[in-house]
Amino acid sequence: MSGYINNSLSVYDISQIPLLSTPEEGAIPAWFNSSFITTCRYRDYRYPPGHQRQYSHTMQFWHILAAKLAFIIIMEHVVFVVKFFVAWLIPDVPSEVKARIKRERYLIQEYLHNYEVEKLKIQLSQSFIIEPKPEVCTATDKHDVLSECL
Repeated sequence: MSGYINNSLSVYDISQIPLLSTPEEGAIPAWFNSSFITTCRYRDYRYPPGHQRQYSHTMQFWHILAAKLAFIIIMEHVVFVVKFFVAWLIPDVPSEVKARIKRERYLIQEYLHNYEVEKLKIQLSQSFIIEPKPEVCTATDKHDVLSECL
């Protein structure tokens, strides 16, 4: 931890504070002596006074900012992967409900099939009653086609 405070705090020359921003004479604390204290430190990564790029962000600031953004993006992706994995593990519809849905579909298909068969039987019986055919089917072999008999 040696040098951490000097590394993580930036320096500001208090003689560069604009006059409109300086405290009034009565507001200055008694312990403050401007002849001894010439700088203040604040939490940031900026170049010190007197440097060629005075008070602009240092390269360390940009590295830390990039590391923070990379951490956020990586954590966001980890959360999404975990979320999709959990969603894949837990089914949306329970297996019992899926079985009931399959059974219901089967019953509906069976009902529709039986309905269509009955409807065709009724149509065929009505067509034989209304229009009797004089020809009699002479096919006795099981392999003869029904249409040949009509």
